Amino acid sequence: MRLAVENLAGRFFYVEVEEDANVGALKKEIASKDEEIPESRLILMHGDGCVMEDEEIAVKEYGVEDGSIIYLFFSLDEPCQWPELFEDRFPSLFAEAP
Repeated sequence: MRLAVENLAGRFFYVEVEEDANVGALKKEIASKDEEIPESRLILMHGDGCVMEDEEIAVKEYGVEDGSIIYLFFSLDEPCQWPELFEDRFPSLFAEAP
């Protein structure tokens, strides 16, 4: 089964998986093509808006078929510490009131 994958930057590439492939196998194939993001951080969404969460489920069960488009997202490595990011840049916003 040949699938088109679109990442967040809008770049398309193609992967091929077996007809009976599960989500885990699809993630492994995508990670081999787009080495910037580790397989463990991949989040896949089928063109119908369904997030393919369970790695053991066959991609066909999510409605994926030959020629489908898979949208590629990724999770953060660690929880983002937004206040800490902004505190360094905008200390006056985080200053204690007198």
